Amino acid sequence: MGEFYKMKLLPDNPWHKMILSEYAKYKEDYKPRAAAVTYLMYSGISHSSSDYKYFTEDMVDSYANAFQVHQKPCKTAYIHKYWLRKLPYFYYLVLIAAPVDIYTHTYQMVLGEHDAFLEGVAFLYRI
Repeated sequence: MGEFYKMKLLPDNPWHKMILSEYAKYKEDYKPRAAAVTYLMYSGISHSSSDYKYFTEDMVDSYANAFQVHQKPCKTAYIHKYWLRKLPYFYYLVLIAAPVDIYTHTYQMVLGEHDAFLEGVAFLYRI
């Protein structure tokens, strides 16, 4: 994972210290294959303890890039980068992130990550 997904939080905030510790431990213990999703979850959770309404500027690009990796083949980083800087985080999640995620996951179900028809629903047959 390296520094591609940068977790820049407040060092004097107890919640942020716990998030950083748990994030590092999780990466070490589980070595997640879905590193983008792990980063999205931990960085999103970290925002709840902030008095600042906007997402941390130091993490905007990493957060948007993680969304694009998670939402491939759709190119969504530019949408996330733009709106994370324009809207308070809560409004961004409701008005931008959720609809974009619904669209991209629907796309992935129909055309998959490699634009192969019904590639995304193949996992249903394994159940």
